[in-house]
Amino acid sequence: MRSTTVAERRLYESVARATLKADRTLAPALMGLLERPEGKRVSELERLRTPPTKSAGTAMVRAMELRL
Repeated sequence: MRSTTVAERRLYESVARATLKADRTLAPALMGLLERPEGKRVSELERLRTPPTKSAGTAMVRAMELRL
């Protein structure tokens, strides 16, 4: 696992300050999305970020051809 750079840390701190100004409950909620639940492979944020299915380009072309 790689360590964060100085620029990334500054960005995180800046976002954290902005969320506290906007809504005091927002920062803890966002931090909760970063935590990986025990027994799970990815965080909740990663689960929300990725699409439910991953399709290869050829599968997408085939699906589009079927629709025509």
